[in-house]
Amino acid sequence: MDERNSAFDEAVQFVLGFANYEKKPPNSYNETTYSLEGFRHLLNELGNPHHHGRIIHIAGTKGKGAAAAILDAILTAHGFRTGLFTSPHLIDIRERIRVSGCAISESRFAQLANEVRSVLPGGTQGGFRTTFEILTAMAFLEFRQQDVDFSIVEVGMGGRLDCTNVVDPVLTAMTPISLDHTDSLGQTIRQIAVEKAGILKPDRPCVVSRQSPAAWKVIRSRAIELNARLMAVPRIRSIQSVSMDGSRFDLAADSERIGPIFLRLPGRFQIENAAMAIGLFRALSEEGYCGLDADKVIEGCRSARWPGRLMPIGTSGWYPAIAPPLLLADGAHNPLAMRRLMESLSDILPGARFTTIIAVPSNKDFKGMIREIALKTGNMIVTRYSGSRALPVRELKAAADRYHAAVQEADCLSDALCLASRVNPLAPVLVTGSLYLIGELCEMAGYREHCLNLRTENTEGECMHGM
Repeated sequence: MDERNSAFDEAVQFVLGFANYEKKPPNSYNETTYSLEGFRHLLNELGNPHHHGRIIHIAGTKGKGAAAAILDAILTAHGFRTGLFTSPHLIDIRERIRVSGCAISESRFAQLANEVRSVLPGGTQGGFRTTFEILTAMAFLEFRQQDVDFSIVEVGMGGRLDCTNVVDPVLTAMTPISLDHTDSLGQTIRQIAVEKAGILKPDRPCVVSRQSPAAWKVIRSRAIELNARLMAVPRIRSIQSVSMDGSRFDLAADSERIGPIFLRLPGRFQIENAAMAIGLFRALSEEGYCGLDADKVIEGCRSARWPGRLMPIGTSGWYPAIAPPLLLADGAHNPLAMRRLMESLSDILPGARFTTIIAVPSNKDFKGMIREIALKTGNMIVTRYSGSRALPVRELKAAADRYHAAVQEADCLSDALCLASRVNPLAPVLVTGSLYLIGELCEMAGYREHCLNLRTENTEGECMHGM
C-alpha cells in the first residue's frame, strides 16, 4: 500500500511539474502557447489513443461538466461503457479521468503517467508540455485501454486552441456562452463564441443550448461553413417541483414528451443541463450510434451526480464552530452562473437570507458576481482559497463594500466558517465563487470518495476497474 501511494504521489508531482495554465496562464493566447500540432506529435508517440471509439466533445461557458456527467449516466444506464474527462477537480486529480462514472485508481494513474513519461524526450518534462495536455493524453490512453464505447470530453478552456480539440468527435455540443476567461478568449460574447465554435467539425452534428443572439450568429455561421447540422436541445415542457432533493420535470422534443424525469441535482439550471444531455443522447440515437429507451434515460437522470454544484454539505464531526442549519457549496465563478444560482435558491428556499462566503480567482469578473449575490445575502464574508490566482481578500472586500452593507473578511475558509457562526448562527451558509474554494470545503468535510464516484450510493461497490 505504501509503495502504491508513493508511486501515485510521485506521478502527481510529475504531472504537476509541467506548465500549469490553470494556476498560471501564459502571457499570450495563441497558436504558439497552445500548440495543437505539438500535442498531436505527443499523441502520435503514444499510438494515437484519441482515435479510439466514439467521442462527444462539449464546449461552452456554463454547464459543460454537469451535462457531461448526466450524459455519462444515461449512456451507462443503456449498458454502454463510458469514459469521462472533465476539469478541474475538486479534491483528487483522479476525478478528471473516469470510466463508467468511477475515477481511476491511484495505481492506474501512476501507470498512465509513466506511459506518457516514457515518450517524452529524456523521460522528463523539461518545459515540453502542459499539465492539462499530460492529463488529456492520460485520459485518451485510459479510454483506449478500457475499450470504452463512448468518450465524453469536456473542453478545458475555449475550444479552438484547447488540446482536446485534436479529437474527431461523432458529435459536438455547445452549452450557454457568456463572458468568462476574457483575459484569454476575448472581451465580447462574439470573440468568445468564435473560440468555442472552433470545436465544430465538418459534417458532424452539434447540439446547441439556447444562446444569446451574438453567440448564436457565430455558431450558425461556423456550422454553415462546415456543413455541421445544428440540433436544438429539448425544451422544458413543465416543472413539477424543485427542492434540495432534486427536480421533477418533463421535456418535449418535436411532438414527443420526455418524462416525468427526476433529477437528483437541485436547481433549475441543472434541468437545462439535463436537457442538453438528453439532447445529445437523442442525437446519438438519430445518428445510429445507439437505441433510445425512455425508461433508461429517466434512470440515468435519476442516478446522475455532479459534486460541487448547489451541494448540501454535512457538518457533523468536522465543522470548526457552531454548525449552521444548512451549508451549501456551489462552484459558480462568473456572473451568469451566479445569477442562475440565486434564481435556484429563490425557487428552493424562498425568502432565505444566506451568510455568503465567497472567494474568487483574480481573472474573473468578481464585481459582476458580487452584484448578483448581494440581494440574497444577509452577511457576506470575503476570503481566499490557497493558490496564487486567488484574488487578495482586501481587494475583494473593497469591491463587495460597494454593493453590500455587511461585509467582513477572513484569511482562510476555516476562519470564514467560524466567523459565519458568530455573525448569525441561525442563518444558512452558502460557500461560492470558485471550484477551488469548493474543493477545500469538500476536503475539510471528508467528501473525497463522494467526489471520486459519480454513481449513487447503491453502485459505489462497482468502481473496481483499473485496480
